Amino acid sequence: MRIGTGHPMPESIGGIDLRNLLAVYVRKLPIDLRTYLLPFIYGLFGGLAAVAFQKSASTIFSIFWQRPSQQMPPGSFALFSLATILMASIIAETTPIGIVTLHDVLRLQHQLSDAAPL
Repeated sequence: MRIGTGHPMPESIGGIDLRNLLAVYVRKLPIDLRTYLLPFIYGLFGGLAAVAFQKSASTIFSIFWQRPSQQMPPGSFALFSLATILMASIIAETTPIGIVTLHDVLRLQHQLSDAAPL
């Protein structure tokens, strides 16, 4: 089975299509149980993903910021800090993905409502 981009779906070692297998099990659950169980599962895995993200961010911070700051003299760490801020600003400015503000969303909504036929 393939998803829309043409990449194969993840499968277990035995070659079983996990997506269809889970869908079959979920459909077999009574609707009342599904109503409570699915949000619980989404919340559980969402929480695990958040913890994994926070742990990886903490590890990266430790490797690239805390350890170098302890090994550098105070003056060179200030320059390293300034260079880090400048590089992050340059990278953020040159990336095509920008931050969408509420003002942008409201302006687009207003433009779309003006363009809609009556």
